[in-house]
Amino acid sequence: MTLRSKLLLSFIIVSVIVLALCGLLSYRIAQDIDETKEGDMTAALMQEAAALIAPHLKKPTFNPREIDESYALLSTTARFIIISDSSGLIYHHCDDNRLLQIVKMHLQSPRDEGGRYKIGHIDEENYHISLTSMSIKGSPYTLTFVRRLSEQESHALKAIVTRLIITGIVILWIAIWTALVLSSWIARRLNEQNEAILYQALHDDLTGLPNRSYLFKNMNETIQEVRKKRQKMALFVLDLDRFKEINDTLGHGYGDELLVEISKRLKNFDEQYHTLARLGGDEFAILKTTENMNDTTAFAQEINTALDKLIMVKEFAIHVRLSMGIASYPLHGKDAETLIRRAEVAMYKSKESQSAYTIYSADEDPFSIRRLTLLGELKQAIEKEELVLHYQPKMELVGNRINSAEALVRWQHPKLGLIPPDEFIGMAEQSGLIKPLTMWVIKRAIHDLKFWKTMDFDVSIAVNISTHLFYDYMFPSELESILLESQVPPQSIELEMTESRLMENVENTMEVLGRINKMGFSFSIDDFGTGFSSLSYLKRFPVDKLKIDKSFVLDMETDENDKSIVHAIVDLAHDLNFKVIAEGVETEQVVTLLKEMKCDIIQGFYLSRPVMADDFLEWMQNRQVAV
Repeated sequence: MTLRSKLLLSFIIVSVIVLALCGLLSYRIAQDIDETKEGDMTAALMQEAAALIAPHLKKPTFNPREIDESYALLSTTARFIIISDSSGLIYHHCDDNRLLQIVKMHLQSPRDEGGRYKIGHIDEENYHISLTSMSIKGSPYTLTFVRRLSEQESHALKAIVTRLIITGIVILWIAIWTALVLSSWIARRLNEQNEAILYQALHDDLTGLPNRSYLFKNMNETIQEVRKKRQKMALFVLDLDRFKEINDTLGHGYGDELLVEISKRLKNFDEQYHTLARLGGDEFAILKTTENMNDTTAFAQEINTALDKLIMVKEFAIHVRLSMGIASYPLHGKDAETLIRRAEVAMYKSKESQSAYTIYSADEDPFSIRRLTLLGELKQAIEKEELVLHYQPKMELVGNRINSAEALVRWQHPKLGLIPPDEFIGMAEQSGLIKPLTMWVIKRAIHDLKFWKTMDFDVSIAVNISTHLFYDYMFPSELESILLESQVPPQSIELEMTESRLMENVENTMEVLGRINKMGFSFSIDDFGTGFSSLSYLKRFPVDKLKIDKSFVLDMETDENDKSIVHAIVDLAHDLNFKVIAEGVETEQVVTLLKEMKCDIIQGFYLSRPVMADDFLEWMQNRQVAV
C-alpha cells in the first residue's frame, strides 16, 4: 500500500469514527430534549389528572361515573387514563380496543424499583404511544396517563435520524475529498523530503558525485546485468598524490576546489563509463564495462592523460598526479565488496611504486586470506613458542675470524610449515605484536648465546629490532631488565635497524637509541644504501656499523655501478669511524674485491646459509677443527 493510500484510508477512518460519534451524540441529545419536553408536559397533565381524580379514588366505594366526569374536564381526545390496582385494570376511558390491549400488555410488565410501571414509548402496529404511571397516595390505585402521539410527533426522531444520515454523507464526502487533497500534498512533500534525504545519503556534498554507498549498491546491480550478458567490467580507484600537502600548504578551501575541478574533468568521460563516484577524501572510483584487459589499460591511460595537466585553483596552478588501482570482474572478484577492496589494494601498490596504474595481483595483496589467517594465529604462535631462530655467521676479513652471527626469526607453523619473516613481521608491527615478538627473539638469542659460551664459543649476536619500538617509552627499561636477569653483558647483543625506517622520526629515534646505547648495546644500520639517510643525522646516531644492502653486493663482480657504490659506502663509513658489513656475499671473487676495498665484515651464503642453533654450533665446531 502506498503512502498516499495509507493517508487517505486513515483520514476516512477517522472521519467515519468522528461522524458516528457526533451522530450518536446528536441523536441522544435530541432524544433527551424530546423526552424532557414530553415529560414536562406529561407531568403537568398527571398533576392535573391526579388532582381531579385522586379524591374519588380515596372514597370507600369506587364510582366510575365520578371518574368520567373528572376526566371530561381534561377535554383531550389524544389522551386517556387507566386506573389499576394490584389485581389489574379497574377503569379505563378508551374507545380503541386494540390500543387498550397494547397498553394492558405493557402494564403487565415487571415493575421498576420505585414500585411504578415502566415509563416510555410504545411503537407497535402503527400505534405510537407515550405513557406515564404514578401511584396515588392514600389509595391502592395506580394512575396511568396514556397519550397517543401525532404523526408529526412520532416521526420527529426519524426525521432527526434522516437529517443526521444526510449530513453525515455530506460530511463524509467532504472528508474524502479533503483527505484526497491533504494526502496527496503530504505524500508529495514526504516523497520530496525522502528523495532529498536519499540523495544526500548516496551523494557527496562537495562534488555532487555518487558516494561509496551508491557505488556499492550500483555495482551489485551492474554485476547482475553484466553476468547475464556475459560481459566484463573493471573498477578503477583513483587517489591524488600529495593532496595532504596541498591542504596543509594552501588550506582546505583550495583542496576542495581542486577536488571539484577533478570531478568535472572525470565527468567528461561520462559516455565511456557506467558510474563515477567519490569514495571519500581524495579518492575517486570509476566503474566501466570492458572488452578485455587492453581496453582496461587504454582507458586508464586516457584518465591519466586527461588529468596530467595543470589545474588552476584561484591564483595557483597545481599539477596533479594520480595513483590508480584496477580490479576486473570476474577475474579479481565477483561482488562489489571484493572488487572495491582489491582495487584499493592495487591503488596503494601504484602509489608505492609511483606507477601510473597497477592491476590487482593476489601475490601483492597484504590482506589475503592467508595473511588474515596468520594474523589471527601470530599471538598464539609467540605464546606457544612456534617461532624458531636461525643463525647466519659473520666473518671478519682481517684474520678470517667468526666473531658474530645474525639471529633470523622463522615461524614453524604446524600446518603451513616454515614461514619466512617477510610474511609476518609487517603483521606484527601493524597488530602491536612486534614488541612481544622482539622480546622473545632477544630472550631466545641470549639463551643460545649462554649455551655456546659453555661450549667455549664466544660470539655476539645481532638482533633486528623494529623502529616501532622506539615509540614505546618502556622498551629500553624492559631491555635492561632482560640483561639483568640473564647476566649477559650488553656488548654481546648488537641491535640492527633498517635505514629507511630509521629516518621516519629522527628526534625520537635518537633519544631512544641514546638511552639504549648508555646500557652498553651496539647498533648497526641494515640495508644501507636503499634508504635516504641524511648524513647530518647519520653522524649523530650512536651507530657502530653500516651493513651494505645485498642488492649492491650480489652483482658487484659484473656491475661496475654496484662496485662503485660499495666502494663509496666503505670509504664513507670509515671516514665516519663506522665498521662495514657486506651481506649477500656468495663467491670468492666478491670476497677478494671486498678485501681490496678494506671492508671489515662479510655475511652470506659464501660462509653459510641461516641454520638452526644446533646446526650453527656444529658448523662452528667443524670450522674450528678445519682451522
